[in-house]
Amino acid sequence: MIEVEKKFQITNAQRDRLLEGAEFVYKKDIRDTYFDRGVELCTKDLWLRERDGRFELKYPLHTKGHGSRKADQYREYETDAEIIGALTLTGEMLSAEGLATQGFSPIVSYVTTRTSYEKEGFTIVIDHVDFGYTVCEIERMTEEGGDIDALAEEISAFAQAQGLSTDPVLGKALVYFKRFDRPRFQAMVEAGIIDGALAL
Repeated sequence: MIEVEKKFQITNAQRDRLLEGAEFVYKKDIRDTYFDRGVELCTKDLWLRERDGRFELKYPLHTKGHGSRKADQYREYETDAEIIGALTLTGEMLSAEGLATQGFSPIVSYVTTRTSYEKEGFTIVIDHVDFGYTVCEIERMTEEGGDIDALAEEISAFAQAQGLSTDPVLGKALVYFKRFDRPRFQAMVEAGIIDGALAL
């Protein structure tokens, strides 16, 4: 599957307007632990994570830099075999121990309290992270071969109709790096993954 999403910073008033008429889907806590081999993956906008005991890989389909794209576009790999093939790893099953033997280590781990809604065909999630950050995401999923650029345009149009600013916003892991792991954050800036304006 391919995920197309855009992140937003919202005020309480904007949240209330956005959720007016929305259908509540769920609220739950999610533990994410991200792995990297130095800065090998993050400087390519690749995200290998263990989410509640399952490994996932987000592989970018968008251009570098937040200012040059309407939304984030990732192919999501959700099986061990897919992830091992995409990253050219060894072994048949993924584990933290197995990744460690190949040079990977955890780079951040946090718990997100996620509340999810549906509105007009869009998924809206509001994430509160345990290190003190809140972000809203508006998402759509599509099958391989779907028109992801059209979906990005639809997300932007929907957000603007809800009164949201479409200015670029950093995701949760990037905010963590900006606050607590400046060398990694700076490496991503230098690689063009993070726009300079968001590095300030």
